[in-house]
Amino acid sequence: MVASCAELQIYECIGADDMVSCGHTMTEGVSHDSVRKVVSNAAMDAPRNSDYFAQELALSGTANELAYVLADCWKILNENSCMECLERVSASVL
Repeated sequence: MVASCAELQIYECIGADDMVSCGHTMTEGVSHDSVRKVVSNAAMDAPRNSDYFAQELALSGTANELAYVLADCWKILNENSCMECLERVSASVL
């Protein structure tokens, strides 16, 4: 079993009565390009941040739909190791 060195979470919020969907799946019809963009931003920007990276992105082609991404690396990782790990994690999500 390989230990994870980083955590990447995706949250989709569709409306006021929405149930939170988090994990490695996306709602059908959601713009995958928008989600790819916000996940890529997290993988690139989290290692440069001393704590963690979080971003909200309005999904293109949708009405009031948002994607939230949170990325976090272990404190023992340097910037390059964190970035490599998050790139692997984001590739597995997308």
